Amino acid sequence: MGEIICIVLIIIFAIIALKNSLAKKTIIKTFAEKSVQVAGARGSGKDMLFNYVIDRRKRTYISNVQYAEFKEGDETSLPRDKKWIRLDPLKQWTIGGNTIQDFINGTIQEYEYPYADGIDYYVSDVGVYLPAQENSLLNKKYPSMPLFQALLRHLGDANFHMNAQAFNRPWDKVREQAESYILCRKCKVTFGRFVTQRLTIYERYQSACDKLQPMRRGIGKQARLQYQQFTAEHGEIKNIKIRYILRHKYDSRRFKTILRGEKNEATVEME
Repeated sequence: MGEIICIVLIIIFAIIALKNSLAKKTIIKTFAEKSVQVAGARGSGKDMLFNYVIDRRKRTYISNVQYAEFKEGDETSLPRDKKWIRLDPLKQWTIGGNTIQDFINGTIQEYEYPYADGIDYYVSDVGVYLPAQENSLLNKKYPSMPLFQALLRHLGDANFHMNAQAFNRPWDKVREQAESYILCRKCKVTFGRFVTQRLTIYERYQSACDKLQPMRRGIGKQARLQYQQFTAEHGEIKNIKIRYILRHKYDSRRFKTILRGEKNEATVEME
């Protein structure tokens, strides 16, 4: 009897481990292939997710937060160097001052993107830099920024990831260029090391804003048709749960550090 119980437990743990592995691969693949917008209430694990993805991808990145305790790099850093490059919007988010009008009128100023290919952006609390309520001001003062994001794949073969408490909080010219949306629903940290995150991945912006839940797949022709209709209308929606060990810390109160004028230190306070 004891042997049967052991076998059953082993099978259960194997299934859990397999599901966790597949879920984590889904997250890493999403960030590797698409520009991702992450949202969630305060303490839901938005930055924790960024920290996990950067740690697992092991690639140089540009951000306003020093995730995964990567050492600081510069314009000479390559993706494999595993460096953190400080975010500098006025320097990095322009393309030599060129705007849409320059492309139309043929008045483009020469510009060379300063970073190596494959270095992604991870912007925490993007609403602080590009808030939706300042759309009019941003449109007038920084017309190059949306163009930079649109051309980022051409410039540096890179993605632009951002997070905010709500999907509609960032500047509309920026958020409309995201390709995937992740809602952080819950984050639990046990003993300061063991992390469990519940996430929902959306294909479409409006479905993410509405926080729709995926439709269960039923049995039979009618159920399949209903599921296909739901997916056609709302896009693919997937709930996943990932479990992992927090291997590196980060400054979870980065803006306090910035406002004090202090050098960033990778010290984490759990959300």
